[in-house]
Amino acid sequence: MSETSTAAQPAPPAEPEPQEPRDRGGLLAYLIGHQSGVTIIVALLISLAIGWVIILSQGVNAPYAYETLVREALFVDGSFTRTLQKTAPLVLTGLAVVLPLRVGLFNIGGQGQFATGAIFGAWVAYATGGSGFLGALLGMVVGLVCGAAVGILVGILKTWRGVHEVISTIMLNYIVAGVTFWLVVGPLQAESSKTSGIPQTEEIPESAQLGAVGGVPIGFIVAVVLAVACWWMLTRTTLGFKFNTVGANKSAAGYAGISISVITVLSLAIGAGLAGLGGALEAAGTLHRFEPAIVGTLGFDGITIALLARANPLATIPAAFLVGMLRTGAAGLQFATQTPSCRAASRRRSSTCSSRRSSSWSRSPCSASGSSAAAPTR
Repeated sequence: MSETSTAAQPAPPAEPEPQEPRDRGGLLAYLIGHQSGVTIIVALLISLAIGWVIILSQGVNAPYAYETLVREALFVDGSFTRTLQKTAPLVLTGLAVVLPLRVGLFNIGGQGQFATGAIFGAWVAYATGGSGFLGALLGMVVGLVCGAAVGILVGILKTWRGVHEVISTIMLNYIVAGVTFWLVVGPLQAESSKTSGIPQTEEIPESAQLGAVGGVPIGFIVAVVLAVACWWMLTRTTLGFKFNTVGANKSAAGYAGISISVITVLSLAIGAGLAGLGGALEAAGTLHRFEPAIVGTLGFDGITIALLARANPLATIPAAFLVGMLRTGAAGLQFATQTPSCRAASRRRSSTCSSRRSSSWSRSPCSASGSSAAAPTR
């Protein structure tokens, strides 16, 4: 038998059969992959449901109440502009919380930072009002710088002395409130305030006041541009990469050569500066002066907006718009549904005012349970 006999050739491998695309989990997998947005939507739906129950418990028709709220906030003459006007400072105070959150810090000093920017921004805009829009621009710059100064102080206390930012920002809120009140009843007090008893600064000249462009307040335009800029910075720049890295793992960030102290101070400074800018915009575009009441709860509302937006700068815009709608439509909703406080106020009004109001009642927002409270047509 020949030794050169050829060995049996191996059979070629069989071609794999085409496989059908695997099921990726359908709707459940989609919801899990987009849980950030889904969480926000679910939270809003739960809030609406709870509000529905509370409204019904007051003997008011819930669909009518929600419809009135939206109408008063968006479709009444001038209401949409007012809503945008209220949205602008909310976007900026939300960003003041979002940026430190991305670094793992919790800035709850928006109240003080907002008030600092508002009073000094209003004073500079008044002092340079003869320069027209340049005066308004200088007021905004000063408001941003003064707010940032408060944030830098918080950052220094955090990095050099180990003071927790929550403690320092809470304390600075009270300090700033006291200092601004002293200024507004002392060196910066308006002459008219001395007779009226209302603590306030001088009114900003009309040439330095911020108006609207096509019904859109300038402050809202500035806030939206800055929200987009913050998103771009966090997602497209080296600085944003450092912010996110420090927030994800400080040890790894330090090992990679990122200065934790610099990023900490910088995040607080930028966030506080945006809150201060929000105060300057509010003073120049809404009240045209500074009053202690201008702050309200805007700083704390920024925390709500930042958490609702899940620390996404772009998401602060719709979150702030929602809160702005609630603020604008609240007064009309209260009057239309005749809530207990509104009914108590109505009883204190004169009979002439009551008769004029009763003549305009045309529909009832009450549920069919037998309540006969009426509502005015707006």
